[in-house]
Amino acid sequence: MTGKGPAWAWALGLFGGGALTGLAFAPFHIAPTYLIGLAVLIAGLTDAQARARPIRAGFWRGWLFAFGMFLAGLNWVANAFFVDPEKFAALAIPALLALPGGLALFWGAAGALAVRIGGRGVGFACLVAGLVGAAELARSHVLTGFPWNLAGHIWPAGGAMSQTAALIGAQGLSVLTLAAFALLAAGVLAALGRRPIRATAGPVILGGALVGAMAGFGVWRLAQPAPVPDGPVVAVVEAGYSQVEKWDPANALPITRTYLDLLDAPQARSAALIVWPEGALPYLMLEQPEVMAAIEARLGGRTLAAGLARRDQGPGGERLYNSLAVFARDARGFHIAGLYDKVHLVPFGEYVPFGAVFDALNLRSLVSYGTDFSPGPSPRPALAVPGVGPAAPLICYEAIFPGAAVRGANGPRWLLNVSVDAWFGTFAGPAQHFKLARYRAIEEGRPLVRAASGGTSAIVDSRGRVLASISGAAGVAAHRLPAAQASPSPFIRYGGAGTAVLLLALLASGLALRQRTD
Repeated sequence: MTGKGPAWAWALGLFGGGALTGLAFAPFHIAPTYLIGLAVLIAGLTDAQARARPIRAGFWRGWLFAFGMFLAGLNWVANAFFVDPEKFAALAIPALLALPGGLALFWGAAGALAVRIGGRGVGFACLVAGLVGAAELARSHVLTGFPWNLAGHIWPAGGAMSQTAALIGAQGLSVLTLAAFALLAAGVLAALGRRPIRATAGPVILGGALVGAMAGFGVWRLAQPAPVPDGPVVAVVEAGYSQVEKWDPANALPITRTYLDLLDAPQARSAALIVWPEGALPYLMLEQPEVMAAIEARLGGRTLAAGLARRDQGPGGERLYNSLAVFARDARGFHIAGLYDKVHLVPFGEYVPFGAVFDALNLRSLVSYGTDFSPGPSPRPALAVPGVGPAAPLICYEAIFPGAAVRGANGPRWLLNVSVDAWFGTFAGPAQHFKLARYRAIEEGRPLVRAASGGTSAIVDSRGRVLASISGAAGVAAHRLPAAQASPSPFIRYGGAGTAVLLLALLASGLALRQRTD
């Protein structure tokens, strides 16, 4: 028995099928493209079993599909290398190929294992979905992890389909989505192969039922009375400068004036808390007494949460931190009332792993004040915010990780996320990052306050719905802080247990049924 069609045709088809799935993610959210892509992958891995070197064929077919998917969905990474083109532009293409290529290795391993186990029909489709789900779980954790554009992220945050994340998180939603689409794909492939009607109808009905169950739960949940906003008015601020403009020394004073002037904007004046984005001012602002004095004078009795880089002199020498500081006035005067140092740093963005190797090549991290950033203490502490209550702080990249918020029955009741989305360009990257942050609100059952320069700054309720926002221009968005869900979400209570159960069930079904064709 030999495979059907030349290998090059399969290679093009799989790469194209993977690239097509890029339309399933933000800002497009054309979910059927993910179903079509998954059907192409299942067909390609089924055919690989009949090749001379089946396991090798399975690996490369899985890798090619995922490479196309990640290249289409993550091409915005190249934008970061043109912020300082003299230093980094030459690295844009290598990085654009290396990130998708590295992430695709997990899918390649899943493809090789699927072909090694073998099978066909609906069982093999479930096996592929289960192994892909396991691969996605692995890439979310290995080497600090990168859970960006998971299968569950094809559903717009705040919509009906996204609400299942409150039960099982975005990871569990991804496994459930893979299961439903694998069943639908098996039915489609059976129809194309002129299999008996039961081979087509059964998987389609079951897959459709899973999608319907997710949609039905979401519609029901969104129809329930929302928690009444019970907090003070909070305002998020955007100065409207691109990252290239921000790093131009000539813009330091205009940027500072813009942020100071926006403290006097009408919506900001009514707020108890003002939030500035990550690294709002392009210098070490705590070391600029005249700037701090101007902030104190403009702020009055309000509280300011600002993302900033700060330098600290400790026993081990000088360290640099990416921080979120809360400034307030009380009986002690104007001071830092809360401080959080980012724990989960971005490799090559804020620090260079294997530093000695890359130092020899004279390569530094993209964001550098002369040295790499150091991580803050772990586990993540709550951030004190006078007048609002403690927050679970998430700086930029940290908001993409499920379960990243501070836990505990008496823990923070809201999430505070600051970011610089201007690194990601002006299209898909910022849209995807905002969506991932909103998934944290759904999982945690807590409102989200987000300030992101170059992206979307917003106040989001505990179901992921945007209540007020501003994007791409200087301004302020304000709203009363929404209440958290009255009781902890199942995801908070059980964490990743739901994902593990679903994944094991999907793999077990695939193994049990992998030889079934009708």
